Amino acid sequence: MPYGNRRVWQCVLPVLVLFALFLKSSHADIFATTSGARRYIVLQIERLGLANRLRTIADWHNLALLSHRTLLLSWLPTPDCNGTFAELFDEIPVGLKVLPFALPKGEAGVVLVQEMAAEQGLSFLVLEEEPVQRAGCELGDAMWANGFNSFVVSSSKLMSDVQVLFSSYDGIISMEGVKCQQYLTKHTQFLANMVPNAFATKFVANLLREYFADKLMVGIHVRSFEAKFDWEVVPPTGFATQALAYGDGAPLEKFEEIMTNIREAFSTTNATGHRQSSVRFFIASNSADVKEHFLAKFPDSVTMSGVYDRSSKEGVSFALLEMLVLAESSLIVHTYGSSFAAEAALIRQVPIVGIWGGFYVHLLDTRLPFCGHMQFVKSFGSQGMHDAYKEGTEDKRNVRGKLVPMVPCHHLVEWGIPEVFCTVTDSEAETLE
Repeated sequence: MPYGNRRVWQCVLPVLVLFALFLKSSHADIFATTSGARRYIVLQIERLGLANRLRTIADWHNLALLSHRTLLLSWLPTPDCNGTFAELFDEIPVGLKVLPFALPKGEAGVVLVQEMAAEQGLSFLVLEEEPVQRAGCELGDAMWANGFNSFVVSSSKLMSDVQVLFSSYDGIISMEGVKCQQYLTKHTQFLANMVPNAFATKFVANLLREYFADKLMVGIHVRSFEAKFDWEVVPPTGFATQALAYGDGAPLEKFEEIMTNIREAFSTTNATGHRQSSVRFFIASNSADVKEHFLAKFPDSVTMSGVYDRSSKEGVSFALLEMLVLAESSLIVHTYGSSFAAEAALIRQVPIVGIWGGFYVHLLDTRLPFCGHMQFVKSFGSQGMHDAYKEGTEDKRNVRGKLVPMVPCHHLVEWGIPEVFCTVTDSEAETLE
């Protein structure tokens, strides 16, 4: 059943008591051994890839801290991320507890958590993505502060006296009243406090020591479209009404152009008249062919070989390694719309440039208007005109948003990038209309 149907369980709960008791018999009570304030958010992660999962957990961890709660995480390995949390990370931030088992998917997980909360005398509420009406039930309020905005959560929902809040919402999310600088800073703190497994930590240190000890590392992440896992989610430019696939508007030629400029900006002429650059590129991608393409163009670059199938544990571990190495870059250039490089950049707040519609876009920087974060621009800025486009999901999901003006800026000129585009303030946007 879709997420919005979950309230039906509160209406027909008596019929499901025996089923819930059966589920509980195979799982330890997640609230039984905890003490203190006993305020929780239970987050159920049961889809998406590694970067999207980490982004979701970071956002909900911040919401938990803001509302004085502990975040209890249920992480379900799936074909798009087939690895357990414990296999990837050795230490986690304070305020996060990973459940030793994955909750049952969908409604069964809701029932199980609700029964566990009831046994401990804890009040319970499902944070609904959309208002729903069921027979015998009142119309439930959605969790959003604004009914037209699926990004900003109402503070009244999170700060309420309800002790156990449950959600499986895995989109980008923040709470009303939180500024973008606070959002990005807390996001970075969360990711930086995630300690990878010992092998990953040692591998990254060895790679940096061997290949980048005397070089300035610039990370390049090219996301190729995989029909098995991906759908068209990259926001279109201009007045287009259909989302783009990874790579549309971000051709390899645009990567080559910006890489050539960066390399030249850090080049000097040696005694023999040859040009030498202090930059070395680290090429990350979900495509071995893409890596071979860039190695032919920039033979001094560094790539990693491994398992690319994220439906295997080896594939997920390999993805983590590439993300951790990418995070050590001094600058990242990536396929706009992919969360992989964006999350890597936030681990150390590395400047990041996305290739989008053939343009270079500087994003996710606390010095930019609205931090160069599109959700904050669309949620808190008055600029832009309302528009909508369709993503390439099976149901052709309609995404509401705004056409946001961006202008050329000069933040990254020293990197050899002559023109990148940045977000603008509301007053600046008015002069562009």
